[in-house]
Amino acid sequence: MTTLLRPVSHEKFNAAMLQLARAARGLTQEEAANAAGVTQALLSKLENRLQENPSDDVVAALANALRFPIAFFHQSDGLIGLPHFHHRKRSKLQAKPLARIHAVVNFRRMHLQRLLRSWEREPLKPIPELDPEYFGLNAQALALRMREYWLLPRGPV
Repeated sequence: MTTLLRPVSHEKFNAAMLQLARAARGLTQEEAANAAGVTQALLSKLENRLQENPSDDVVAALANALRFPIAFFHQSDGLIGLPHFHHRKRSKLQAKPLARIHAVVNFRRMHLQRLLRSWEREPLKPIPELDPEYFGLNAQALALRMREYWLLPRGPV
């Protein structure tokens, strides 16, 4: 198995994307490894960054088994964790459903980040920088100036 040590491409393999893909499909390491035709030990090494450059064949097998494009595993995004939740009806949420929830949240976050980065339009009325001490204004006067600037009517916003 010396082919496992070849670098995949110029783009670095991202272990976080492997973890995300596996969690999104609700698979354990052993299930994902069996589906890809690799060992669970190799999958664990990849996810824990103990082996950083899997071969093209291994990446292709993982992509096929997890039903993600190969390019997905070369993205530069990272994962974020979520805080522990308290569930009223259940004292404990099982690991697989919780991992899938984390995966969905990370997918949505990544998509939203890309969407926001693609937006280059300048706002028509940007937020002005007003120093209350310089202008001698209190909070109410500042709020009134902002309402006038944005042409907001009286009443709650």
